[in-house]
Amino acid sequence: QSGKRWRMKKVSEALDKQNQARFAAEKKQAADLVAQTLKANHLEALLDGIQQKHEHDLADQRKKVERDHKLAVQQAKSEAEKAAAELDRIQRLNQHAMADKAEEAAKALNKVKLALE
Repeated sequence: QSGKRWRMKKVSEALDKQNQARFAAEKKQAADLVAQTLKANHLEALLDGIQQKHEHDLADQRKKVERDHKLAVQQAKSEAEKAAAELDRIQRLNQHAMADKAEEAAKALNKVKLALE
């Protein structure tokens, strides 16, 4: 009977070792899964941060382009208004000059008429 007990003890010890090894393997597998999940969550958070920064940068660039375009349009409008005002001034000067020439020509024509009479 002691041989039978000894064999039962050895079988029990072998089963305990097998169970401990299986438990250790399952524990390591669970720890690996937790580590992979944490790493995946970290990478997902990094990607979200990068995407948000990219979207923010794009919004900033769009605002800058819109602001620059608005400024360029305002400058072009201002320059066009200045050019139109200068053109009006030149046209008025030309009209005055033509009126002065016409008046001088009329006076000269009157002098000639008077001289001929």
